[in-house]
Amino acid sequence: MAVSAVIRRVSSALAIFMLVAGLAWFGASNWSHMASASKMSPSVLRAVQQRSHGTSSQLSTTVPHGTLRVWVYLRHGSRLSCYRGGAQRLSVSAFSAAIRALTPRGLARRREEAHARGDYERLLALSAREREQLALGFGHELECAHNDVAASSHDTNNRNSGAKTPHDLAHIPSQSLCAYELRHGLIATWDDVPLCDAHVNAVLDALELPHSSVRARSKWLHAVSVDVPSTHIALLHNVAALPHVQMVDIVRRVGHTGKIDDTPQRIAQSSSLSYGSSFSQLSQIRVTEAHSAGFNGTGATLMVIDTGFNTAHPGIRPSDIHIEKEWDFLRNDSNTANEGGDYGSQHYHGTAVLSLAGGYENGVCIGAAFGATFLLAKTEDVGSESQVEEDYFVSAVEWGDANGADVISSSLGYIDWYTQADLNGNIAPVTIAANTAVEKGIVFAQAAGNSGPNGPSLIAPADAKRALVVGAVTSSGGIASFSSRGPTADGRTKPDVCARGYLNYIASANGGYTTGSGTSYATPLVAGAAAIMKGRNRTLTGAQISDALRLTASRASSPDNTYGYGIIDIMQAMEDASSVPPAGDPNVGLSNAAFSVQASSLSTVVLCAAIAVLFSRSRFAGA
Repeated sequence: MAVSAVIRRVSSALAIFMLVAGLAWFGASNWSHMASASKMSPSVLRAVQQRSHGTSSQLSTTVPHGTLRVWVYLRHGSRLSCYRGGAQRLSVSAFSAAIRALTPRGLARRREEAHARGDYERLLALSAREREQLALGFGHELECAHNDVAASSHDTNNRNSGAKTPHDLAHIPSQSLCAYELRHGLIATWDDVPLCDAHVNAVLDALELPHSSVRARSKWLHAVSVDVPSTHIALLHNVAALPHVQMVDIVRRVGHTGKIDDTPQRIAQSSSLSYGSSFSQLSQIRVTEAHSAGFNGTGATLMVIDTGFNTAHPGIRPSDIHIEKEWDFLRNDSNTANEGGDYGSQHYHGTAVLSLAGGYENGVCIGAAFGATFLLAKTEDVGSESQVEEDYFVSAVEWGDANGADVISSSLGYIDWYTQADLNGNIAPVTIAANTAVEKGIVFAQAAGNSGPNGPSLIAPADAKRALVVGAVTSSGGIASFSSRGPTADGRTKPDVCARGYLNYIASANGGYTTGSGTSYATPLVAGAAAIMKGRNRTLTGAQISDALRLTASRASSPDNTYGYGIIDIMQAMEDASSVPPAGDPNVGLSNAAFSVQASSLSTVVLCAAIAVLFSRSRFAGA
């Protein structure tokens, strides 16, 4: 071979080697940046790019000093590394952590739901010896929290005692019961397992923020929300580059769906059944008949998520109704009434909603489920243009589940950041939270929104799968013009049902009573009806209650996207509920969508192409 040919071949190979090395260097320095960009939503990416180029962010936020409030979604598989579990079944440590996060009432409610589905039949068939062996199979590593059976069963004489471990399970040793629940995937799933502290701290380290900077943690979304100062926004690239991070997105804003007529007035009182002017809004859905039959929500736990509550108002004072727990997610304390710094109107909306769900001022105003136990969550900051951040809403729903809520009443929602095409039941974080609550056995009553008469005009989370979405009708039963219409983006009929939502008689936070209109005020009536059904028969699952209310409503034979299945009829629903089988929805898949684009496949293509060029060039040089 001539020397010149050898030189040409070596030179060619060296040139191709340098090309490949250059590509590798370019990839090492740029692919991570490109991959991290692919894990940021367009809004976050725009803010990061603007900050990186020294321009101010045009992203509208309600947080101070240009701070960007973001969700950081963690990969679901990352929990496996913390709790050493399998892809499907929980590990012992994960299960123990999940049930420790539930209160005794919350754990008992989960067990009631599973018991109603027949999930404990195999356990009840075991002998005492077999149950003991079942527990021993997991050793001492399995922790069964709270002494839960005793804690949730001691108050059987309390009319508001709510969920209790089913009687035939109360005699099974706690460790055996938990071992069975772990083995068969009952009570807890991966979305009940707390987030991995190491992964959360890594996010904050990447942002160069203290570990106390987390605003909210969501087990169900597998995400944390963080306020990122303007000087740290560019560091979101570092967060997105972390291997356990799935997606970075903005935290959106939520508003309530009711309007109060705050003109002081006194409405003519009726002495009928001591309901005063609240009689007609309850009699339309036959709740007054349920009360006459002795059913008023006693034994059920109803959670209300709203703006705050003036619990000094007659009818919703702790001496009038049973308020078990309150939590203010804005200030992280147990006072849901107005506090220093709150706008004067902060508790208007929530006070009105609570009076409809369960107020009790005899002879003046009575709510639907005045005998229920109440959980109150304050999540909306009306000082921010009547809007609140969705991370508080999600946290409140998880708090309600942990504390044993049978029914959740939500008159909050939003659409500002989404189009109707996004409302497919799987995108908005609040929708995912509502989906998960339903999957856990909770009846989730959600206002449809006030953007009618055109459709589709829903708000999130009114697109949630199997949530009981409520439209508003007038006293004569006609649809209120403002009531939002369906369908959802994936074609499901919404709303589900209707109740009175026009000129309802409601408590005024300033004292006395007034009127208000909106799907906000129809929703607590339906939630109260669901609580009455649960209190009457705790063996009913949440799905059975929701389906019974749908299938016995006034238009059940021809549902549409204006009325849904129609105006509810609680008496007929209670009669028919026992014949409604437990329902499931195969479409209630709650895993977050994978938004990230993997750069590794593209890198492989480039490398293979380079090798092919090298091979081809070498052959050409030697020809």
